[in-house]
Amino acid sequence: MSELKARHVVDVYDDYAEHTCEDCSQVYLKSEADRYIRRLKRKRCLAMAEWCWVKSCSYDTNSDFGFLRFTFYRHWCKRWDALAEKFKEEQ
Repeated sequence: MSELKARHVVDVYDDYAEHTCEDCSQVYLKSEADRYIRRLKRKRCLAMAEWCWVKSCSYDTNSDFGFLRFTFYRHWCKRWDALAEKFKEEQ
């Protein structure tokens, strides 16, 4: 699913409406919207994990400060990856 598609209310609830109206409200099906939102959240989590990984590589691990920053960003990289996997399983 590449993009969320809006549907006319009349198309979704055709049993309740007798006429077709071009200006009717548009709605999203909950099942499609949930899948789309989870997909976006997973992409954001993966992007943050990658950002943390790159950031951790920029520190020199020979100094105390550099080692602390390195471990801090690697820790968050693993957490973002785990969260992305959670969203992957829910799809």
